[in-house]
Amino acid sequence: MTRRLFGVFIAASVLSAQDKTTKDKHAGKKTWTFHGKIESINAAEKSMSINGENVDGWMAAMTMIYPVDNTDVFKAAKAGDNIEATVYADDYTLYNVRIVKTQSKK
Repeated sequence: MTRRLFGVFIAASVLSAQDKTTKDKHAGKKTWTFHGKIESINAAEKSMSINGENVDGWMAAMTMIYPVDNTDVFKAAKAGDNIEATVYADDYTLYNVRIVKTQSKK
């Protein structure tokens, strides 16, 4: 049990350190919320091809390959999923990628 708790502590510490590093790296930079649809996934390259919507002040709507900060998203994401992510000025990496469930039309 002690080993298991130690493992959980280490994992939480690493995730916390990564989050702090991202915040420090982007301190003071403008952020936007990015929306798009996954066209393809390349987990080995830690990237996704996304058909992204227009983000005023950051990038026009286009399909592009984006690096992804957290590889955990590759466990659940698949082509066709809609995503939401955080983007920063002068950086094309998608941060905190989340799969967005679309509501079915009745």
